[in-house]
Amino acid sequence: MILIQFTGLSGSGKTSLAENVCNLLRQNGYQSEIVDGDVYRKTLCQDLGFSKEDRCENIRRLFKVGQDFVESNKIVLMSVINPYEEVRSEIRKNQFVRTVFLDCSIDNLIKRDPKGLYKKALLPENNAEKIRNFTGIEDVYERPLNADLFLKTDVEPLSLSIQKLYNFIIDNLPTNHSKLNFMNPSSCQLPVSFSIEKLQNDLLVCETNLWTPHFNTNRYEGNWTSVSLRSQSGLETDIFSFPDREYKNTPLLEKCFYFKEIMDWFECEKEAVRLLRLGSGSEIKEHVDNDTSYEDGFFRIHIPIITNDEVFFYVDHKRVEMKMGECWYANFQLPHSVENKSSEPRIHLTLDCIRNEWSDELFSKMGFDIYFKATKKQYSDAEKQLIIEELLRNPSEISAQIIAELQSK
Repeated sequence: MILIQFTGLSGSGKTSLAENVCNLLRQNGYQSEIVDGDVYRKTLCQDLGFSKEDRCENIRRLFKVGQDFVESNKIVLMSVINPYEEVRSEIRKNQFVRTVFLDCSIDNLIKRDPKGLYKKALLPENNAEKIRNFTGIEDVYERPLNADLFLKTDVEPLSLSIQKLYNFIIDNLPTNHSKLNFMNPSSCQLPVSFSIEKLQNDLLVCETNLWTPHFNTNRYEGNWTSVSLRSQSGLETDIFSFPDREYKNTPLLEKCFYFKEIMDWFECEKEAVRLLRLGSGSEIKEHVDNDTSYEDGFFRIHIPIITNDEVFFYVDHKRVEMKMGECWYANFQLPHSVENKSSEPRIHLTLDCIRNEWSDELFSKMGFDIYFKATKKQYSDAEKQLIIEELLRNPSEISAQIIAELQSK
């Protein structure tokens, strides 16, 4: 819908303004989210320092999070210092972005200093408590050249700034916006990342002859293989993933200490846990997996262990660029496909998880409406027949259940 990129020094009122305006928007029926720089510094951006290069990368990552929310028809308030004109202008090239400058003089910020940060930044060089490279004191802050809205937060009351920003947002919403036009994101990066080195070390433990070709040969071309870390039978070669079954750890998992640590991070029940390998030059054709959306009480997590820029992963016809060590959810009930155009295999760790209160809290923080219910697609008789014919090519207990359900409607 729209993304507001704040820019302003520490203490200029970004967090207070974002929280108040977000609450006001929600009270008036608008889906809105805050992307707070301080929050994401502890999660998604915890690997970044405070050099200019890292500060710019921090802003770009926050923007990517905000962009995902915008694609879900949400109003986004990106609350961050955002000190460099170059990055602000880069982001502003997107039509849905507006820039708001919270203008507060250094003198007033030093007087306010609610967190005592300016006091520490102004300490002598030989003082151990001194904060170095503090933006606006020792590190540069570039005043915006062409912000869309200027708020003089050092002279106007907070209530006035709130009303100005709220009115500005409403005036800048696209003409075809709707308060009720909502769908949870088709894919989303979780606010956690994992050690690439440790992932690849555990992968070496699994590089045996246990890799099993995927059972649905009509869905891919080339090599698509898997090895199980949790399966119904407890065997590494049992790569089936069916819902509402009992799953147990395989002997191989007991040797993979980091994989087990990752599984423990997810405080919910796990069903199938597998390594999925798509060979060089191989392709998984577009398809859908029934009942694999968060709204169905299920979520599948992908953690890339080996991948590169020549792997093309699409969900709902949008490319999802997953990088090694990142953690992603995708709604695989939507059309999805993968093509590996590179010269090396693409290998992901995948976890099939059951939704619970812990995951609801996590997903709501990522912008999901946990009360949202997707409308089930109603198939025509012709579409039903095509689905049944496809299921009959690979007969199984679960496909028989799906066929019976389709024929009963």
